[in-house]
Amino acid sequence: MAPATLRDMPSPRRSPAKPRLLSGGNPQIAKADGDEPVRAYIEAMPDWKRDVGLQIDAAIERAVPGVARRVSIPSDPRCP
Repeated sequence: MAPATLRDMPSPRRSPAKPRLLSGGNPQIAKADGDEPVRAYIEAMPDWKRDVGLQIDAAIERAVPGVARRVSIPSDPRCP
């Protein structure tokens, strides 16, 4: 019998850790493309920012159906 490789082994199920909030209250999430990272970013926002993020996301989706979504952080932290 051949030895098992990491690819053959089931991945451990871990509950996703809550992202750390930066000093401005925004979540620290890695750059990524797609719906899932954007939803994770919005869900990690605190209180009122989450509500505003959900409203903006819904408005964009209505205005541009099928829009390509991305979590993108400016390379210069002084950029708004």
